[in-house]
Parts: sequence; structure tokens; C-alpha cells
Amino acid sequence: MARGAIEPDEARTGWLLAEVPRERATAGPEFAWNRARTESETRNETVSPAGEDADESETTVGGETAVASETTADSTTADGTSADGDPIPEARWRFDPVEFPRFEVTELRMPTDVEFGESVTATATVENAGSVAGTYRGGLEHRYADATDWHPSETLELDLSPGASATRTTEVEPPKPGSARYRLRPGSAAASVAVHPATRALTESFTTPEGANLRVELGNDHFDGLLASYIYDAGGNETYRAPPGKTFAFVSVTAENTAAESVEFPNASAFSVAVGGQSYSVFHQSSDDGDGLASPVDGRFYAPESESDPGATHTGWLVFQVPDDASAGELSVRCSSDGDVFVSWSA
Repeated sequence: MARGAIEPDEARTGWLLAEVPRERATAGPEFAWNRARTESETRNETVSPAGEDADESETTVGGETAVASETTADSTTADGTSADGDPIPEARWRFDPVEFPRFEVTELRMPTDVEFGESVTATATVENAGSVAGTYRGGLEHRYADATDWHPSETLELDLSPGASATRTTEVEPPKPGSARYRLRPGSAAASVAVHPATRALTESFTTPEGANLRVELGNDHFDGLLASYIYDAGGNETYRAPPGKTFAFVSVTAENTAAESVEFPNASAFSVAVGGQSYSVFHQSSDDGDGLASPVDGRFYAPESESDPGATHTGWLVFQVPDDASAGELSVRCSSDGDVFVSWSA
């Protein structure tokens, strides 16, 4: 209810919110009202005929006070205050005792392990252990292992008769790689979900939750993807040779926007290759449209724009430097976000 004086013949309607214990609310709450009065008005007040005092929770609006109180028998003094010095309310409203439903979340069931990109199914069971019907309104929240703040995932509403229980299943957005913790409030039910990177075979595609369809290939139909030298074309050919003990891996990346809105494709630095448990970042990349490879493969480098329109496709090459004893069969290509690998391709 807004602050401010009320003019003659003016009426206002609004809500006041007071937090009171459940026991007090069910026992029949009492609300009281007082104007902001001067000292002279307070001295001239008469003793309240009710002769009652209250344990009160106050809400102040526009200099006036609305009080949620629990009435107790008490005496008043001649100046219109209770024995402990509090002013006697000018008006009181008492409500009949009421019953509330009492909800208990008896189960929150979620998968313990999912692949990144998969939606997560949550199944919750709620029971009304109270004596009256009501609607349970809950919120499913999540946070990740390295976070402290909870974030909303889904809302849940269930109409329950006294003694009844109901189960509701819902899908939540795919969490990021790592460990995600979920909880349903109000209630104390919680569950943990481990999210592992997606795995694909080379040339198979993977679509991110945002709609970026990614496909990678080592070499091409005429080349296994591993060679100790290559020719770089930047307006003039330049030959790169691997140092002793090293060779180059040539990976083709194709990204397509399958969403209905613009998405951001992973940039070149998001990709890496792994051999024998060791990860290797991109050795050579260029964002210049005129730069590319002339041999052993022919084409531009993978360097997508910051955002791509629906239906847009970008294809390019990435060059990695790996041990010279690596074979195509033991090499895997990975893509990461914020340092977490979310998909891996291998032969």
C-alpha cells in the first residue's frame, strides 16, 4: 500500500505483508492499526475499553502502523498505553483460526550421470500431510560444483487433497560439464548429477544446446591427417616443417547454425587434440580470409565470425603439432567451453 495522506472522501485499497510464525497464523491472527500521533494526542488518549495488549509485528505505511498481533490479557494505564508503555491500537481486526495444508517433498529423483547436451529429467513426489486441500508451488533450482549461488530451473505446481500425494516429471535445460546440484524448494529434497563430455566418432556431428552443429574430420579421403610439413598460403607460399620428434595433425571443422536465432560458434582456440592422455592446443590459425593451406590440404583456416545467422555454415582447417609416433587411431579431437571439455571425437 503506497505511502501518503488520504484526502477526505478518498478510499485506498492495497496489501500489507507481515511475516508471522505458522502457529500464530493458524491460531487466528489479529491485526491492529495506529495513526502517527503527536505527544499531545498521546497524553489525551483514554484507556482502551478492551484492556488488552499484544505481542505485535508492525508494518509501517505512510506514517501509520499496521500490526499483526497475538492478543494477551493485560492492563492499560491512564495515558492510553499498555503496562509496558506501548500505545493502544485505535482499531483491531481478529480472524478466525485457519488450517493450512502441510506439504512434504518425499522424493526428488534424477539421473546420476548424463552426457553433455542431454536434457535432464527430474521426478518429484509431494505429499499433503495436512488436514485441508491446497496447491504446492515449488521451484527446482541448480548450481554447479564451483558455485555458491542457486539458479531457477523449473517451477512445479500440484493440487493436493488432504493425505494425497502426486508425482510430477519435468525436463530441465542441459547442465554444463562437471557436477550439478539440484534442490526443490520449499522442502529439503536434493540430488546431484554428473555431466560427462559427449563422445562421437570422427565425421559424426554433435549439436550444442544452443544449436551449433559441429563435425570434425582428421585429414580427408586422400590423406590420413598426419604429416611433418605443410605449405601455408598467405599471398605467397611458405613451408612449415615440424621439429624432430614432432609432426602435424590437420583437422577439418564444419560448424552449422541449426537454431532459429543467431549463435556463436566455438572459436579455433576452443579445439584441441589429445594423444596418450596429453592435450595439444592449436599450432597454427589465422582469421585473415586470404590465408589458408596449400598442401597437403587445400582450404582456409577455421575462423568463424563472432555470431552466425540461422542456417549459416563455416568450414576450415586447424593445424596441431603432436608427437611424431602418434597414429590417427589414437588421436582424439576435443572442444571446450570455459576450460571444460564438452565433446570429444575419436576414430
